Amino acid sequence: MKHNFLNTIEGLSNENLITESLAYMLSHPEFSIYQKLFYSHLFSISEHKDTEEWEFEILTQDYNPEHGIPDLVIQNSNSIIILENKFWADFSQKNQYWRYTQILLEKNDFEKKYLVLLCLKNKLGYFKLKIYEQFKLKGIKISNESELTKYLNNSGIEPIFLIWEDIINLFMSKNLLSESIEQFINTRFINLITIQKEELTLLNSKTIPNLLNIIWNTVDQIKGILNNEKFKIGRTGQSRLFYGYTIYYDWGNLWFGQYIDSWRTYDTPFVIQLRENWISEEHIRKKAPEYLRSIGFIENSDLGFLFPFNIENSSTNLAEDIALKLIETLRILEKVNFENSPSA
Repeated sequence: MKHNFLNTIEGLSNENLITESLAYMLSHPEFSIYQKLFYSHLFSISEHKDTEEWEFEILTQDYNPEHGIPDLVIQNSNSIIILENKFWADFSQKNQYWRYTQILLEKNDFEKKYLVLLCLKNKLGYFKLKIYEQFKLKGIKISNESELTKYLNNSGIEPIFLIWEDIINLFMSKNLLSESIEQFINTRFINLITIQKEELTLLNSKTIPNLLNIIWNTVDQIKGILNNEKFKIGRTGQSRLFYGYTIYYDWGNLWFGQYIDSWRTYDTPFVIQLRENWISEEHIRKKAPEYLRSIGFIENSDLGFLFPFNIENSSTNLAEDIALKLIETLRILEKVNFENSPSA
């Protein structure tokens, strides 16, 4: 049975999720190029060999009854690598790094032994100090990386420190898994959330929830107006990113509502969205882009064609004002055959 990635990561989060994702990339031949980049970076060598060429076995959560469970173990007949992945969590039992040195000391069958700490750039200094403290508790005075390397080298162990930001740069591509790892780490651990004074004032007020209610109620009221105008409307859908509904035509469908992703770019929550694959007829789909641009739609590489509804001034009836502009556009699309622009 083919190994299923989703089975591997089911129920995992944060450090364990990323560790298993990295292990998956190192274990499967379709990620050979990333394996070569990872190992050449790990060993600081120019030679490029993948997991199969190194004859490595990849193990996660390899249980040692006395010294714990390393995140990742990479080994072949000659070498063993213990890799510990750290984001924010501290060393377990305050002596985790020390315990992993003991695992390596017991591995007498291996000529080369590596102990790797993989962490964020801004946490590396902190974790190094914690490592030195672990040795101090054992009566061994170590105060810098040079002393740590010298001490462990005398025991046949090579300490290596890797930075997640460097690994992300190595793996940067349009591959779904590597791109997902990059986005997850950036969102969860690297791009820390900061807030400006003006934003803090908004958060500590009722302004945001009141505005969201106004937006959602406006979208609902517009739906009622469109129903009265005999447009064919789907059910309202919602998530943290959008609130709106589909409008159906003979040639396909489009969507109207509040959409966070377009709001960030076009400074209004209200938008029509139309993707080319929502147009059912192929001959119409080919002509649609030029026509949509001619009637005011904006082509967005990620979101398709958008028609934002900017609010120019305050109104006693926001829904009616937007609905008038919306219906005007919808009527054009209702009659269109995508052959000529409306001014032709």
